[in-house]
Amino acid sequence: MSEKGRAAIYCRVSDRKQVDRYSLDVQDTMLRDYATQHEMIIADVFIEKGKSAKSLDRPELQRCLTGVTHGRYDALLCLESDRLTRSVPDMYRLMEILHAGRCQLIPILEPTPDFTTSDGIFTSTIRTAINERERRHTRERVLRGMTARLQQGRWNGGTPPYGYTSDTGALIPDPDEADTLRWIFAEYLQCHSLRHVATLLNAKGIPTKRGSRWHATIIRQILMNPVYVGKLTWGKRHRDPLTHELTPGEPMIVNGIHEALISQQRFDRVQAILQEKARPSPRATRLYVLSGLVWCGLCGSRCHGTSKVKRGRLYAYYRCRGVAMGACSCPTWRADELEQQVIDHLTALSDNMTFLEDRAALLQRVKAELEAHQPTQALRGLDTQIADHRQKLGILLEAMLNKGFDDPIARAKYDTLQRELVALEAEYDRHQRRIDTQWTAYETLESSLARLQHFGDLWAQLEDTERPEFLRNMVDRVVVTATTTDVYLLVEHPEQVVSIEYYTASRSVLSTHLLRPVSFSRGDPIT
Repeated sequence: MSEKGRAAIYCRVSDRKQVDRYSLDVQDTMLRDYATQHEMIIADVFIEKGKSAKSLDRPELQRCLTGVTHGRYDALLCLESDRLTRSVPDMYRLMEILHAGRCQLIPILEPTPDFTTSDGIFTSTIRTAINERERRHTRERVLRGMTARLQQGRWNGGTPPYGYTSDTGALIPDPDEADTLRWIFAEYLQCHSLRHVATLLNAKGIPTKRGSRWHATIIRQILMNPVYVGKLTWGKRHRDPLTHELTPGEPMIVNGIHEALISQQRFDRVQAILQEKARPSPRATRLYVLSGLVWCGLCGSRCHGTSKVKRGRLYAYYRCRGVAMGACSCPTWRADELEQQVIDHLTALSDNMTFLEDRAALLQRVKAELEAHQPTQALRGLDTQIADHRQKLGILLEAMLNKGFDDPIARAKYDTLQRELVALEAEYDRHQRRIDTQWTAYETLESSLARLQHFGDLWAQLEDTERPEFLRNMVDRVVVTATTTDVYLLVEHPEQVVSIEYYTASRSVLSTHLLRPVSFSRGDPIT
């Protein structure tokens, strides 16, 4: 590849590198100087702050690779290859992307890699493997230091647990939070209810460590944390060195040098209650066919399936999540009753020919509207403009390569055309995504209506595990209040398939054919 052309600059620092000689400013300056010396046009500059090279999932790098994929750059400049990645598998992915985009990787402090030969690929692989080995050694040294610090009973940093502040690595009791912390343990010993404790704290206006509302999960985490009896825990989760996925690990628990806020006897009593209430729940043996569909009509939160055993009998319910957080008063509903009401409703609709014919006719009108309002002309116009801009850029770049890059007018014109091309391509992609989304949604509605037409027969043939997904392809949501339930079907609002930008004129016509969601009263809710 010729040294001249369009270049993208990529700079990155991790937290540790921020104070090194290769700061962001230094990288940017060195890379710009290199581009100037080699008569390259700097098309874009990507700055990544405080990001590790352990994966390619970084915002600025992804933007850069998108430009490479679209052929916007002839070269990608970075200081060293480890600015991009320190992972061998990720380096191979970069090779494929750069090769497909016909873009040359130039790490200016290293020999330029040649991905077109076996020796070049081998050299890049070895260099990346060395960088990955350095990263892992660094991580191991940090982990050894943290382990040694923990064995000394010292806090390893991070947000201090509720009830403490931190000073020079030590946990120090916070007077106000410590009093609240002791009250939480005492109150739970009295009421045995995580939700009740959270509700009382919210009623008192006491915030969490992060200033948010309390809920049962936070109370449980506090009650189970051995830090309050003078111990420190580390290593609850383990990160896989290859996939970077977190999995549960065997925690290390040691005696800390900080002051305990709760006696060991009180802590053990709380643990015994938590363990008793956390016995293997029969919930897993109960399938909630409306899972993900039920919403609270009072606070707008999702309702989840829950269960409990009384006198050896399983009772299953749908409960508003806002209730669990002490933020809603919506009653709990029996799962079997709510599910049967919805099934009966769908079965009745499958026999209602008037309803089905109305839905089918409505979908045909929506399809006709989609076909009539596709932005075909706009896409053709964008295609023409994109081709024109690419041609002008090619001609201008060739002229600049022949005559030099000192003409500020030519450079400004090139930059303007490049920005306009990016905007045109983005506009084209936006139109195309909208079209794809609309037709995908329409096909979903067609499938939903077909399921509804044969609901009774299909439902009887389904396995229990298949029924929740089957309902999710028909029912948009089930909204519950204190006394009623509204069932919304996907086919009851098909006009939402088409965006209002393309579909304003026909919206009022179609809305006259929409049926309101069926609402039915229920018996007394289970409180």
